[in-house]
Amino acid sequence: MRELILLLVALILHECGHILAASIMSIPVRSVNICAIGAAITFDFSRVGYAKEAIVHFSGPLFGIVSGIGAHLAFGESANYFAGVSVVLTALNLLPIRGFDGGGLLRCLLSLFFLPDTVWRICRGMSVISVLILWSGILWIELRAGVNLGLLIFIIGILLGKIN
Repeated sequence: MRELILLLVALILHECGHILAASIMSIPVRSVNICAIGAAITFDFSRVGYAKEAIVHFSGPLFGIVSGIGAHLAFGESANYFAGVSVVLTALNLLPIRGFDGGGLLRCLLSLFFLPDTVWRICRGMSVISVLILWSGILWIELRAGVNLGLLIFIIGILLGKIN
């Protein structure tokens, strides 16, 4: 139960990073959706440039890393689980998958150089490649560890929903 609570705290802090950055830059929140895998906050980026949008995308992972490091510095080894969860969440979220922060950052960067249709194609291709690499890694770990493949099926469902 403790691990689940710490995971939820890490997720909430991540999302608070996005909200804080958007609030500082006066970017309105369109919607907040909470689901089994976390939260999805939609911001109204229609009146801001790609740099401000990228800052909002990056602020969640940054907040997660800072909170993980801060917890480790403040509480020592007793915060290792929380720090580890924060780092793993950040690493996964920075993958260039549509719907993840890394996908948003990639889209912002590419939008500076390419037309929207080209950006969409590149981002979709990177999402598919990233999902396949992530899926392969999870499959390898599960087969080596002899774990139930239910986790793999669950993650495939989540990630396929992100690349559509």
